[in-house]
Amino acid sequence: MDFKNFIEVAENEKDVRETLKKLPSKFRRLVNGYKFKFQANNTLKGDGQHVGIVDLDKKIMTVCAPYNFGREHTILHEIGHLVWDVLDKKQKNKWQQIFVKHPNQDGQKQDAEEYFAHAFAATYANYVVSNFNIPQWHSFIKSLGNSD
Repeated sequence: MDFKNFIEVAENEKDVRETLKKLPSKFRRLVNGYKFKFQANNTLKGDGQHVGIVDLDKKIMTVCAPYNFGREHTILHEIGHLVWDVLDKKQKNKWQQIFVKHPNQDGQKQDAEEYFAHAFAATYANYVVSNFNIPQWHSFIKSLGNSD
């Protein structure tokens, strides 16, 4: 690894630590032991549709630098998928009700999990993507973090 890459990795690790500090401890625990990898493109290498991916077996979260979202949003979005995986059926049904009652206006057709991940990111990111800045979504996400 050359010096430039060393500095970039160190800066990225610092940014990830700062982002994780914003999360309730129960959500931080979900990413314990994960390594974060960063790519410079709008989408992941070899995958023109996704901006992040979580490898559950290797405990690696890979995110790129999408044009429409900041990296912080992208990292938090991927963590949102980890959170979704541990929700019980009742919590997922409640999200579905909130999502249907208070939809966003982005015009895309994504499933409940994808919008949950965006809502999670928007709840904890410094700079909120306006499409996902829905108070009812934030309230639901924050309620999940209140219990350990």
